[in-house]
Amino acid sequence: VSDGVSISQDRIIKSEDSDNWRQIMINHVINTTKDKITSCKIKIKEETGSNKAVDIMVGVATKYIASLKSCYSGQYMYGYVFGSAGYHYNYGQYWNNTKRWAPNDTIEVQICNYKLTLFVNDYKSLEWEMKKYPHLHEQELIPVICITRGSCCEFLGVEEK
Repeated sequence: VSDGVSISQDRIIKSEDSDNWRQIMINHVINTTKDKITSCKIKIKEETGSNKAVDIMVGVATKYIASLKSCYSGQYMYGYVFGSAGYHYNYGQYWNNTKRWAPNDTIEVQICNYKLTLFVNDYKSLEWEMKKYPHLHEQELIPVICITRGSCCEFLGVEEK
């Protein structure tokens, strides 16, 4: 867990009220073999920061990228995240999908065959084919949650299907 983030025993993740992004890596290596689905789920809680916004990202990255401080995984080549502001991010680029998240929304990100699928409240919201950079297939990917500005979520778990 990054400095500036607290995780309670009931799996509530909360960021301090600052502009620095914090990352939480979920210690679960994703099985990227054909047709294996790994799912990571969170529930957005009431915003608690001074800007009263939900600033959370969920996706996948390498353990090394997820361990970096004051950044979010989507700034790097092997980091792929969906954001609560309606964008998805990879290697410093972003794309607008105009699908924002609100408190009490349940967010699920699934990865299968290097394709990410975003579900909001069990509604299939977006599919995103991961760009296959050189050596991507050699990387061990893990689920990652990025959080900032006093945002808060409940970690609901990781599941393989």
